[in-house]
Amino acid sequence: ILNRELGRKVRYSKSWYKTTQKLNKLHLKIKNERKDFNHKLSTKIVKEYSAVFIEDLQISNMVKLNSTLSRRILDNGFYQFRSILEYKCKIVGKVFKAIPPHYTSQKCSSCGITDKKSRINQSEYVCTNCGLIINADFNAAKNIKDAQHDIIQVRNSSNNIKYQFYIHSKAKLSEFYKRILLILENTPQKKYAEELA
Repeated sequence: ILNRELGRKVRYSKSWYKTTQKLNKLHLKIKNERKDFNHKLSTKIVKEYSAVFIEDLQISNMVKLNSTLSRRILDNGFYQFRSILEYKCKIVGKVFKAIPPHYTSQKCSSCGITDKKSRINQSEYVCTNCGLIINADFNAAKNIKDAQHDIIQVRNSSNNIKYQFYIHSKAKLSEFYKRILLILENTPQKKYAEELA
């Protein structure tokens, strides 16, 4: 409404400046509400969960591909939410990992077969191999959870410091354990170190 009102005003007149100030205040209010919501939601997630895994979506590509939803995508401030969530996880010492989005919506969470034809529409997923019928977003979320790989936590029992490592293949697991033991041998409280899988 204010934009239309501004369009009818004579440029650089007193009423034009007043409407511009009203519009700027409204945009600032929307920006602050979005930021407040993102902070509250990210704080809730960080308090409730010890590890956060998200899909590493390219927002700029999403905007280019979907012109009808581009305004709404940008209005939600996805990247702002992601950056707030990431730095809060780092401050508290929780795990934050962005999983590559490749084939998360096309891969079956039950049998692991990737088939483009399985994604019938935006909300429905029917596997061509095992016949699993599931919500497409729920299927993608399960794939993201499975793609987190193995997390090894090494906890120092004297002062509860946690070290977290990511392993991308189970073949490198034994080699990785050796590296962890070398790290722990060089720490001052090596006798208190515990290894958790």
